[in-house]
Amino acid sequence: MENKREHAHDIAEEGLDKLIEGNKDTGEKLTDQAKKIDPKGVEELAEEVERDKQNAERFVNKARSSASAFVPRLRAAAPLPSQNQLDLVPLVIG
Repeated sequence: MENKREHAHDIAEEGLDKLIEGNKDTGEKLTDQAKKIDPKGVEELAEEVERDKQNAERFVNKARSSASAFVPRLRAAAPLPSQNQLDLVPLVIG
């Protein structure tokens, strides 16, 4: 029984890949085929995708929050050079 579920999961995963690639007909056909084999295998994949989506959203939100907090500190620690300082660069390099 477990083997059937894994097989359905794998086919549904392949169908999802096809949908992502833009091949809607093949993706839907594979998903329907997987549902006929074992609907629970397809449901497991749907739950995995939803869990991955939520994790990705949390990661993005955390990264945005961290970046928002870090940028002002970065600017304070390393102020941009003034035009006078930039004019001296060729003297140092040359």
